[in-house]
Amino acid sequence: RISGVVYNGVDTASFPFNPEPGSYCVYLGDFRPDKGPLESIRAARSAGIPIRLAGPESEYFHQMIKPELDGFNVEYVGEVDHAGKVALLGDALAMLFPVSGLEACPLVLLESMACGTPVLAIESGPVREIVTQGVGGIYVGELASLEEQLKHIDKLDRSAVRRLAVDRFDVSRMVDDYLRI
Repeated sequence: RISGVVYNGVDTASFPFNPEPGSYCVYLGDFRPDKGPLESIRAARSAGIPIRLAGPESEYFHQMIKPELDGFNVEYVGEVDHAGKVALLGDALAMLFPVSGLEACPLVLLESMACGTPVLAIESGPVREIVTQGVGGIYVGELASLEEQLKHIDKLDRSAVRRLAVDRFDVSRMVDDYLRI
């Protein structure tokens, strides 16, 4: 018997809100085909928006991603610690999440929204439950729609993105939900 669902929580206070959208989008995660880093690059490039990539290097990174890097429009910033993650996400226009694999509750979605940075994602796994459409970001059904939506993501209210993260995904909410159940 299921008594309820408790989403992962993040310490939203450790992800300062940035009300101003940046001029780049970000991919943050592992470099694997199912995570969509190459699709993120292609969507950003097609939309004419620079992208910054962060995460640990892998064989896939060296084979598929490194040849795409130009240091300006497609930039690899390496692995980032918490401060680096906060700066990267907080200063971004949007965080791209074109994941095709299944993930239970990707923390990077919560962390991005905690900074006020909307998520642009493929509708897979828990994305629909986590990213309230038009509030926390935008999710689409197919990769081809990413670039078009990227051109409009700056219309979202970053303070509403932040409120969604604090109200639904702050660690205190997670604890309260566990205690309630």
